[in-house]
Amino acid sequence: MLDRQLESDNYRHQDFILESWLLAVQPQCWSRENLRMESNLQLPLTLDLTRPMPDKPQFLSGAQIREKFLNFFADHGHQILPSASLVPEDPTVLLTIAGMLPFKPIFLGQEPAKFPRATTSQKCIRTNDIENVGRTARHHTFFEMLGNFSFGDYFKEQAIQWAWELSTQTFGLPTSRIIVSVFEEDEEAFGIWRDKIGIPAHRIQRLGEADNFWASGPTGPCGPCSELYYDFHPQLGDEKIDLEDGSRFIEFYNLVFMQYNRDAQGQLTPLQNRNIDTGMGLERMAQILQVVPNNYETDLIFPIIETAAQIAGVDYHQAQADTKTSLKVIGDHVRAVVHAIADGISASNEGRGYILRRLIRRVVRHGRLIGIESEFIPKVAETAIQLAEPTYPHVREREKAIKDELQREEAAFLKTLERGEKLLAEAIATAANAGETEIPGDSIFELYDTYGFPLELTQEIAAEQGLEVDIAGFEQEMQKQRQRSRAAHETIDLTALDALKTYAAQGQATAFLGYTQLQAPVQVMALVVNGQAAKSAHAGDKIQIVLDKTPFYAESGGQIGDRGYLLGDETVVRVEDVQKEGKIFVHFALVERGNLTLGQPLMAQIDRACRRRLQANHTATHLLQAALKQLVDPNISQAGSLVAFDRLRFDINCPRPLTPEELQQVEDRVNHWIAEAHEAEVNVLPIAEAKAKGAIAMFGEKYGDEVRVVDYPGVSMELCGGTHVKNTAEIGAFKIISETGISAGVRRLEAVAGPAILDYLAVREQVVKELAERFKVKPEEILGRVDSLQAELKATQKELEAAKQEAALAKSEQILTAAETLGEFQLLVANLGSMDANSLKTAAERLQQKLGESAVVLGSVPEAGKVSLVAAFSPKVYQDKKLQAGKFIGEIAKICGGGGGGRPNLAQAGGRDPDKLEEALDSAKKQLLANLG
Repeated sequence: MLDRQLESDNYRHQDFILESWLLAVQPQCWSRENLRMESNLQLPLTLDLTRPMPDKPQFLSGAQIREKFLNFFADHGHQILPSASLVPEDPTVLLTIAGMLPFKPIFLGQEPAKFPRATTSQKCIRTNDIENVGRTARHHTFFEMLGNFSFGDYFKEQAIQWAWELSTQTFGLPTSRIIVSVFEEDEEAFGIWRDKIGIPAHRIQRLGEADNFWASGPTGPCGPCSELYYDFHPQLGDEKIDLEDGSRFIEFYNLVFMQYNRDAQGQLTPLQNRNIDTGMGLERMAQILQVVPNNYETDLIFPIIETAAQIAGVDYHQAQADTKTSLKVIGDHVRAVVHAIADGISASNEGRGYILRRLIRRVVRHGRLIGIESEFIPKVAETAIQLAEPTYPHVREREKAIKDELQREEAAFLKTLERGEKLLAEAIATAANAGETEIPGDSIFELYDTYGFPLELTQEIAAEQGLEVDIAGFEQEMQKQRQRSRAAHETIDLTALDALKTYAAQGQATAFLGYTQLQAPVQVMALVVNGQAAKSAHAGDKIQIVLDKTPFYAESGGQIGDRGYLLGDETVVRVEDVQKEGKIFVHFALVERGNLTLGQPLMAQIDRACRRRLQANHTATHLLQAALKQLVDPNISQAGSLVAFDRLRFDINCPRPLTPEELQQVEDRVNHWIAEAHEAEVNVLPIAEAKAKGAIAMFGEKYGDEVRVVDYPGVSMELCGGTHVKNTAEIGAFKIISETGISAGVRRLEAVAGPAILDYLAVREQVVKELAERFKVKPEEILGRVDSLQAELKATQKELEAAKQEAALAKSEQILTAAETLGEFQLLVANLGSMDANSLKTAAERLQQKLGESAVVLGSVPEAGKVSLVAAFSPKVYQDKKLQAGKFIGEIAKICGGGGGGRPNLAQAGGRDPDKLEEALDSAKKQLLANLG
């Protein structure tokens, strides 16, 4: 018996779960309203929530569902494996988006399976349907996918039998509420469900390829699916079952029978080793078993929602629909960002960092929509951390990093929102001055996407200024972003580089000789020309080659690949890059002379000068990290790196810029270690032993059971597979050339080392020589000369501006006598020729002040195809006569093909048709005469 105690003053959602359970038990007796008013229902209350129900599921918490699923398959011979990181090893996707993704190399045959059967609860993030989050019952960005997998072991019948047993016996789902679907041509699956399981034929739905046939891509592994659906309303009967009816049915378990391989002609051939890939959405099963109307109100997410609601001072159950939507978005997104940061993702403007930043900004925006004006995300994140901690303890271990990142991003975005409002004002002014009648769609989209500025608010503010917004242009930009999102690997591509993947699956791993050998005899094992497997290549062909062994380092750990040559008797092949594809090294090359054939023996020679540069820069990176930890902050950690021939780049997690003094100290310390000539000690050790010795590992990096440790005793010790100098003295020298921020909490240092320093100095020496020649001074006098030129330029600009202002005032004095008297008001409308917009404004203000209670309208043509207009009204004009300068001049500017606006007393506008300026001024004068006279 499962006893569950619900404390009324401790956790409101437990009350809600209790209510939901009672409603499920006796729906004829209770409504949620009278349940809450029932005085006899006293809490704390102990209930037997596992009591069998005739037609209702048993209540289970999210943690219990996860545990029961994994234990069920463990009892049936499956190895329970931990969830993989949200940062996948697969380069074709930005995030782990499916439960099967960690097993992709096994399904492709690129790696052997360590176990014939496995089961997991896999963390996933998808953002391709982000607009639906909070608006439907089941869309999420973050979710957990429960799965059981067979790698060439059991197949269709066993998978179906276990799915049924798990659903009906372990989870207690009533058989009357389960509908299944099969691929329309899969008679085997149909027969198993009907004959072995006993489901009536009319409750087995046959669906087409679009719904029930899984494929990795145009070619490759594929197979039919079978899905299990839960029926919320079985009383509606079985005659007209429509599985697309989301209000009645929810898919909760998907079984993929990977049994075919599809070739380029579309032909299906049976796989030698058939696989099983299944997925059960944890959140969906929780909705079913907890008898709640949507996934958000389960115990997996609702506590987060409750925390946000308390901060906002609202009651979720009494809230309006739009408030509930915002609370659901907050609940979902906070869960996602907490796990993303825990797995090492930092906010940035590209890749997975952009996804994280976008999610955080959506949380801030939805917080503001429900009345939360101050920072709140770290408080809500604490609830998400509490929920995650029992299953994912590393989330609590990363608590400080999570909350710091969220605090930085939220604070920055709150400022950004303010900036967005200012940018909108600038966009309005720009459009007005340019004579435009609407704000361009790309500007609106930037405000919406980058600054979270609602489109509706942009439209409202623009309308107040007499402008429209380019909705069509906005939609075009939105569509482009959706296309970028889809291109950002929201689907799993199992067919990239098919020819090489096929070889990788069947061939031997490439033996790497490059730690000790710079040249070696090799043999061509695979050849790709123009994306297709080939047997030969000829001069001029760009190719990819796989060798049996190689001295060429393949790009990894931030270090780019080696360059060099493959030489034969009559053959010269220039290697331009080397990449890893699974266990093989792919050499990207150009055939410069002769022919190349499969099996051909060659001599591989790397470019020694390039290798020395890489070694110097890579070792300098290790020394740089050691110096930063020693002199700046021991908590600094690597966030990324690049080791190239000409420079090194090192990204660090650091919440502030480094001072010039710190940068100099770090540079000096690295050069000191270089001068001390520390010898390298390289060993392969068990990972536990390496970490015990103090070796630095990059957070989020995947390591095997044994690791390569690069140690410069007393200075630096890191886990690293790159190439390094044997002695730090080989580096020669080290120079930091820049330090910048690339995202909140991440700083980027760029530096040069070894031979690259000579290139760096040569460029700067040439610049100094040219400047000295132009300024006719010695190199050491250049700075003083630049200072004096800047001072002269500033003074000249000041004089020019003053002269313009004096000219404007002088011209205004000349036309002062042209003012007309209309009772208590003075009226002045004039064309001031080619006067620039700023001077025109100055003249209008000066004239209005001199004339007293007056209305002044001035126009000019400052340059070809451009009109400037200004209106300056005294208080009685805009207060008593209700003439506002902004609206007035905006309408006048339309005559010149433009628009504009501003304050009631002073406003500017623009136009694009100088030929209509006189007509516009004449119209202004007539309107003012009519209103003021």
